[in-house]
Parts: sequence; structure tokens; C-alpha cells
Amino acid sequence: LALFGAKLARPFSRLIPDQRLRAMIAMAPASIPPVSRNDDGQTFAPVGERRARVALMIGCAQRALDTDINDATIRLLRRAGCEVVIPERFGCCGALTLHMGRTDDAKASARDSIHR
Repeated sequence: LALFGAKLARPFSRLIPDQRLRAMIAMAPASIPPVSRNDDGQTFAPVGERRARVALMIGCAQRALDTDINDATIRLLRRAGCEVVIPERFGCCGALTLHMGRTDDAKASARDSIHR
């Protein structure tokens, strides 16, 4: 929704008095990324012999900015011999909270997600 709002606001951004809001609108992608079929809970077999099994948390930022990030990560891990598991349910990894300087909250979010 935020990306759609930014897309609508972009032509009028010069009229917005808040410089921070103008900067956010300018940084938003020009197009809304497509929905990835790889976001739902599932398992991807490795290419060749299985060397490792990894869980990939599909992050909220990746989905909003560019779904190709997760798709490329899955392809790369599979080629490296990893079985990639997208959990059915996962919580917040805490990355955005950490970037806001709230380290304790970020660690708690990550811990909760691991123990789901």
C-alpha cells in the first residue's frame, strides 16, 4: 500500500512541505514489484547432491522492494547444493527494528521467529 501511495504522490511531491516525506517518495521504486510464487511455505530441492538444509525467512523489505531478491537467493542456494525451506509461518526477523536502533526489540523478534 505504501508503494502504491508513493507512486500516486510522486507527481505532486514538490508540493509536499515535509522534506523527509519528499525524500521517501523519491526513493520509492517507480513500479510495484510483482508477487513472487516463492513466498509461501514450501521446500526447494537442491541442484545435485544436498550439502546443506537452510531456512530462508522471506523478509518484508525484500517483498516490498523487489521480489527478485528472494527468488535469486533461492536459485543461488539451490545451485550451491542447499535444500531451501521457506517456513509456513514466520514472524519478524527484526532487521528493520535493528536499523532503527532498537537492538533489544530486534533480538526478541528474531528469537521469537526462530522458536516458532
